[in-house]
Amino acid sequence: MRHIRSGPIIVAGPLQNGDGGFILAQAEDRPAIETMIAEDPFDRHRVAAFDIQTSNPAIRAAGFPEHWAAGAKSV
Repeated sequence: MRHIRSGPIIVAGPLQNGDGGFILAQAEDRPAIETMIAEDPFDRHRVAAFDIQTSNPAIRAAGFPEHWAAGAKSV
């Protein structure tokens, strides 16, 4: 909950098919995401496995906060 309240986690929730969950987070680099995961009780207690995918956004919706997609063109 700490990372949701402080901002790095943008959205999180279960997958519709029930096979796990999805977290969309923003950070300066991959190690920052790895640190967030290492602090997560689901990781510490080995309740869940995490698969990190990274992206360099090129475009973003006009209403999407720029600081979550720095450098992405607003369309």
